[in-house]
Amino acid sequence: TQGSAASPDRAALARLGACTIAFLGRLDNLQELQAALALRAPECVKAAPALTVLHAFRQWREGCAARLVGDFAFIVCDPAARRVFCARDAMGVKPLFYYAGAARFVAATEIGQVLASGVPLAPCEAMVAELLSFDIRSRTETLYQGVHRLPAGHWMTVDEHDLRVVRYWAPDSSRELVYARDEEYAEHLLDVLGRAVGDRAPAGEAVAAYLSGGLDSSSVVCMAHALGRPLETLSMLFPAVPEANERSYIDAVAARVARPGYRLEVAPIDPERYRRSSAARADIPDLP
Repeated sequence: TQGSAASPDRAALARLGACTIAFLGRLDNLQELQAALALRAPECVKAAPALTVLHAFRQWREGCAARLVGDFAFIVCDPAARRVFCARDAMGVKPLFYYAGAARFVAATEIGQVLASGVPLAPCEAMVAELLSFDIRSRTETLYQGVHRLPAGHWMTVDEHDLRVVRYWAPDSSRELVYARDEEYAEHLLDVLGRAVGDRAPAGEAVAAYLSGGLDSSSVVCMAHALGRPLETLSMLFPAVPEANERSYIDAVAARVARPGYRLEVAPIDPERYRRSSAARADIPDLP
């Protein structure tokens, strides 16, 4: 796993008894989990968050993933059961790639880590076709045969006999909120947005926010400002593409929050730079 110790996301390796966990991400309900697991105060200090998830796995086994709130991917090795358990967050913010051969299983949060372990390399032509047609539909395939993605909101168990993938979360389209006044819908949305932004921007930590000028990023930046988070904004400008140039909206939000902002003018695509990026990532390059 990879991650920055200076961000809310944590990459960690932890052990509990014979079990080992590799964890990448952030838990928003850490205290609630520790209370449900009856962890004492000294244990809570040591158990954030990777060890807490390992406690949750020992307590609830495969059911632990559905109890976690946040952005995460993790792998648990349980040698007593000769089994590996993996899970991804409900929205799939954190990636998890794996290879399952006849006598070998490899999993990691970046595809390059899986490829570096010496797995067979061959192109997955179906995924290449989806990519070239700008119509990616597969939730599990990658550009490499035999190397897969665990879908968002799924967990997986692997042992010497079987590989099992199970969906643990899906949006509930039947649920409906009914309020008497329109203002109550706005208040509810404001509460949810405030909690979501607050979870991703812990109090006292500096935050960088991508500000495109659209409604989504503008709302996030303004909410972070309303919560009193020290933030800086990062924006991309497209002077050569007038229909994509949202400088006026970016300027309006930046003026409202009155925080440092950085602008990058997007240059024409450099094919050689993208080739280098693809080679380094062993995957399609970040765009732009």
